[in-house]
Amino acid sequence: LRTSALLLGIPWLVGSCSLVLDSSIKKAVGEPCSADTECQAAKCLLSSFAPTEKTGVCSVSCSAASDCPAPSTCVKQQCQLPLTVGVAMTGFPGELEGWTVAHNDSLQATSDALGYVKLEKKFGLTPGNVLPDVKDLAARNQVVIGNTVDYGDDFVAAAKLFPDKKFLVVNDGVRYEYPGRTPNFSTYWVHREQAWYIAGKVAAANGRKRLGVISAFINPDCIRDVNAFTLGARSVDPTIVVEVRHMGFWFDIDTVPTYPYPQISPTS
Repeated sequence: LRTSALLLGIPWLVGSCSLVLDSSIKKAVGEPCSADTECQAAKCLLSSFAPTEKTGVCSVSCSAASDCPAPSTCVKQQCQLPLTVGVAMTGFPGELEGWTVAHNDSLQATSDALGYVKLEKKFGLTPGNVLPDVKDLAARNQVVIGNTVDYGDDFVAAAKLFPDKKFLVVNDGVRYEYPGRTPNFSTYWVHREQAWYIAGKVAAANGRKRLGVISAFINPDCIRDVNAFTLGARSVDPTIVVEVRHMGFWFDIDTVPTYPYPQISPTS
């Protein structure tokens, strides 16, 4: 009788297990997550760069590559999927052109901090004919990044040829929309207002009643930077005057104009 009672209880026990245990297949190592409950036998490793955004990847702790499920590998005691990134840049990091310097330094710092990101960089790529270089980078990398709006059309063309790769190009959203863009192509931009605001405070603290600013274009983005500089300066001295000149391009280190700058008002 005791045995029969136990046998009769087995179906109930089996049935109850399906109610208690979560049998759904969850995300694997390397997939994006926002909480541990989304990962299969792993934890959600949240971003250390933006912890408040609750974005991360599923990962498990490790001490050697053999601890990690393929194709992940052990990087800084965490199983991570390797990410290869090709970068196309207009200038060279040793030149006066700070835009490329900032991109190079930031990308390298990110790669070093994450550990699983491997960079392949190409410098000095002239806008207008970078498609061969972008295709070359895409053949060996999962993601390709370009640091000028002028690369956009060639990046869109490459994105169509490599639908399994991701393409990202800088764009302020003001002048270029890139018709024919595909889902694996996107853009990014940077916020510089905080830096300009601080620069204005520093300038006003060391200046007198009048400050000068050399701007690039007359467009919403550059005007926002100049306005931030002015607000920073006027937080120190509300009566200070800021005089502005617009070059018409991002930079020019030559003694004569390299580009046909537009005729513009000397002040704004």
